[in-house]
Amino acid sequence: MNPTRPYSSPRNVMDAHSNIVHYCKNGQFSDAERTFQKMCEMIKLQPLSLSSTTTDGQQEDKGDNKWKRNYSHIQINNFQKSMATLVRYAPTIQDSLDYACFCLYEVPEPLRNESLEQIMTVNLIYLYKRQGGRDNMAKALELIKTGVALGYALPSETPSTFTNNSDAVFVDVSNSILRHFGLVLAQDKKSLL
Repeated sequence: MNPTRPYSSPRNVMDAHSNIVHYCKNGQFSDAERTFQKMCEMIKLQPLSLSSTTTDGQQEDKGDNKWKRNYSHIQINNFQKSMATLVRYAPTIQDSLDYACFCLYEVPEPLRNESLEQIMTVNLIYLYKRQGGRDNMAKALELIKTGVALGYALPSETPSTFTNNSDAVFVDVSNSILRHFGLVLAQDKKSLL
């Protein structure tokens, strides 16, 4: 039985997320991307680059706040899980980085939050580790250092869309890379030794 299925337009954001996961896991990444675009249209995502900015790069408040939307919990949850899935299953690391950068630089809060940023970092570390090689391991180590500096190895105070033990997931994915470089996470989990 072939797990692939023809593309079908999603009916709602939950359907879109389900389709994105299916397409990604079955090698139909172009269909996953098309479904993600439909999801963005459904939730009326306004990328930050299209919002008004001042000369110092700050968003300008003209009173209408067109780029600030009220998203439902269902929209936020499904968008975040879909974004993380695209980063995790993209056909190349560069594609994964492109999605992660899109999210970091173009997706407004509350669609983008610390929880999503952390899981995307974990996914990228995992992908670099899986790819192997000196350069990829060094890139994974840089992401680990950044994650430690941001407190990803510490328990989070805020609820996560993904898991309640995201700190443990970060540490678990990082351990083999740290061993590779002869490093360990300090006992307080705030630095590397």
